[in-house]
Amino acid sequence: MKKFLFILVLAPLIILSAARPALAQTPPCTPSANGYCLLAPLPLNGAGSPVQNSVDINTYIRAAITLIIGLAGGLAVILIMVGGIEYITSATGMGKSNGKDKIYNAIIGLLLVIGAYAILYTINPNLLKFNLNLSTSSDTSVTSSGNGSSGTF
Repeated sequence: MKKFLFILVLAPLIILSAARPALAQTPPCTPSANGYCLLAPLPLNGAGSPVQNSVDINTYIRAAITLIIGLAGGLAVILIMVGGIEYITSATGMGKSNGKDKIYNAIIGLLLVIGAYAILYTINPNLLKFNLNLSTSSDTSVTSSGNGSSGTF
């Protein structure tokens, strides 16, 4: 019983004495006018691009869409390989059917992701640029030239 109490008192003291405070290593980020600070620096314009600490939402969404399409392609390739291995190694008709279904579903999923991107790009390439900045117009005058009267309202 004494050993148990000794361990019960001594263990927290050892653990608490080993704790050290966390000190900040970098100064805080200052976000841009329409942006925010990232928790971890990211190369948002591709693999070779410089790492950014502050970003606006337009760049972030564009990079997220690119990442999602890349992940979908990678997962589709992995599922096609797994389905192929399942198809090859299966001796029963049911196993071969499961392998075919896995390959078929992976190809359909990949076509859906690429098709959605292609349809949006075909309709209007600006839909994929994600310009969320709302500009306000200061020009409020309207000119009319109907019914013989013209002027500014």
